[in-house]
Amino acid sequence: MKWKNPTNGPVSIELAVRDTEDGVRTFLDPEGPVPVPPGQERSVQVTVRPRNRETIGPPHPYELEFRGLRPGTEDLQEPGLKRFGQFTYTPPLRTLALPPWLRRLPFWALLALLLLLLALLFLAGKGVGHVVAGGQRPISVPTVTTIPSPTRQAATAIPTVAPTTVAPPTIQAFGLQVGPKGETTIAWQILGAKQITLDGRPVGSSGQMAIKVAEARTLELTASDDGGSIVRILRVVPPPVKRLALPLPALRIGFPEIRRFSLRLDPRTGAPTLTWEVRGADVRLLNNKPVTSAGSESLSTSAAPRYVLQAMNAAGETTSVVSLPSLPSPRSQRAILHLPSIPLFTLRHLHDGQPYSLVWKTTNATAATLNGAAVPLSGSQILHPPLSSKTYILAARNPNGQVNGYVKITVK
Repeated sequence: MKWKNPTNGPVSIELAVRDTEDGVRTFLDPEGPVPVPPGQERSVQVTVRPRNRETIGPPHPYELEFRGLRPGTEDLQEPGLKRFGQFTYTPPLRTLALPPWLRRLPFWALLALLLLLLALLFLAGKGVGHVVAGGQRPISVPTVTTIPSPTRQAATAIPTVAPTTVAPPTIQAFGLQVGPKGETTIAWQILGAKQITLDGRPVGSSGQMAIKVAEARTLELTASDDGGSIVRILRVVPPPVKRLALPLPALRIGFPEIRRFSLRLDPRTGAPTLTWEVRGADVRLLNNKPVTSAGSESLSTSAAPRYVLQAMNAAGETTSVVSLPSLPSPRSQRAILHLPSIPLFTLRHLHDGQPYSLVWKTTNATAATLNGAAVPLSGSQILHPPLSSKTYILAARNPNGQVNGYVKITVK
């Protein structure tokens, strides 16, 4: 394997070799990163040996992949530094009539077994046939010369100015808690708010406050920041008085719970999406329209600026309010990009006995690659057997962008 450095600076490159079956061992000389000075080339000797060397059997081909990597990583030094080769191991005796366990015996064991068989045949008075052994072929090591391709500049697109928005705060929890002795507590938890008020009084981002439920009252929790304000309303109604002869434990007030009612802004387009989740409610209204217990709704630029979610059951009503922040008018620029195209990319097989070929054609392209390797803008490539299931990706590029074509081959 030879590395050639056509650049003006030194480059270090590391060779990685693997086969599809994991059936061979490879030995590199030298091992590890190989420094290549500017304008010079360096060689790496690759020795390939099979893990299981059978004494008898047919020739066994192995498909090898050679990759030039950045030292200490699995990344290619250049997109085109990947080559393929084939190594064929030929056993000393080639035949298909013996079982696999007999093929793996060493040569001296086979010779001893053959002498024993001849002795038995001689004692039995039978003739001995001739054993014909096939010749031994040398092991071939593929030599691949890899030249790093220059780095190509990626396409530059004209950006579209998107509106800059700030997400409003989130009220994670705001509800009523009733203790085992009938004590009532208001609890809340808020994220992302600069100012929080409960019934007009400043409070922290989370906390609890004991209240007395002697008569119906409405509590209003407001959370504000630069993105807007969120208001959640909780109406507390005392339980009905029951006159019984026997004392009863304190009643638990089971108000409906709005677990989530918030506004999410798409980070790319700035489009708002309203999401909600309600528990323990018989009726749910969003701006006076019935909704499900959990869901979401995408909002347009002409949507209402304020949304009210009402959750009701026999115990009372829980209300939450979300206000949309004011969005700046979007500004955009119009740009026409003449992208490349791939009018032809397919697998061609003229007739039996001929190999399969990939053929392609591109238009309005300045460069093309097939599975990362540089190829002509239009052409073909013969697929040598044995074939395996694989996906081929053809990429056509020009300064305005890139398009990809795919051909998937399934071998059964």
